[in-house]
Amino acid sequence: MDSDLESTLVAAIAVYGAVLSTIVAVQKWLENKPKIVIDYDYFDPDHAELYLMLIVENHGEKSITLSYAAIKEENPENRPCLAEPYMQVDGKEVKSGKNLKIPFTIQQVPERWLKSEMQLVGIVRDQLGKEYRSKIIDREPF
Repeated sequence: MDSDLESTLVAAIAVYGAVLSTIVAVQKWLENKPKIVIDYDYFDPDHAELYLMLIVENHGEKSITLSYAAIKEENPENRPCLAEPYMQVDGKEVKSGKNLKIPFTIQQVPERWLKSEMQLVGIVRDQLGKEYRSKIIDREPF
């Protein structure tokens, strides 16, 4: 009878250990995932050259390195209508808890968007190929 109790107890402890280690592994995996938010803002209207900026916010535990950023027409056909940023973002690192502002000039913003004929979203891609998108960018508040 003691051996049955012992084997049941060992099996129960093994199952408990397996469940606990799985929970810890999933928690670690979730902690290490990038938590990136793409927001936008406008430059002061008195600023002659720069107009719109994407803001990459890193809320994750690890830094990410960017390879690409653009603003794109939000459309169902997914036609390419991209505007490249004013600055080079390839290789720029966004550390944990930090932000990176990516500026666009008024010349880079599609004229159709300025006339409210289309919607824009911001797109940022990291060096692993993961793409992050902003919400739809509202037309200028000025």
